[in-house]
Amino acid sequence: MYKQVRTLFIATTIGGCLLAGNAAMAGQKAQFKDMVGRDPIKVFDVMTSRGFTSVDTYTTSDDYVVTWWYNAKTGQCVNTQSKDNRVTSADEDGYPKCTEAAAQAGGNQPSAGGASNPPKKARKACHHRFGDHSDVQSFTALKPGWWEIILTGKHGRKVACTVNNDGSIDDWVEMK
Repeated sequence: MYKQVRTLFIATTIGGCLLAGNAAMAGQKAQFKDMVGRDPIKVFDVMTSRGFTSVDTYTTSDDYVVTWWYNAKTGQCVNTQSKDNRVTSADEDGYPKCTEAAAQAGGNQPSAGGASNPPKKARKACHHRFGDHSDVQSFTALKPGWWEIILTGKHGRKVACTVNNDGSIDDWVEMK
């Protein structure tokens, strides 16, 4: 009796592991919502164990630490926000550094518009509006098909140009 129960338990356990492994290989999304409320240091270990790699971290003006994670197996791009040693949110969203990580990993999961650089048409429209010679200092994908491009020029002039992939400028802000 003991051998039969033990054999059944082992077979069930192995079968369950195989099913779980096959589900993960089939592109099932990795869990991350359960990170909310945890210590950010522990979250790093848990996210890594679930196949995520940290691709960027920054601190906001109101002291939230935002960490972006990319999972090459599932194509997920997730950000966690923490404050006072607790994760306050965990959300799936697009981000350019996830797109870059996907390209490096050979993945085909686009995030934040599907490109890691604004198209030539968008850059050209912003350069044209700037008026004189300008250089792209940085760019950020805002939502699919939209970019914020930061341009700098002679004499310290700096602007933020919000533009879509077709070169239609939505906003133009002179920066100090």
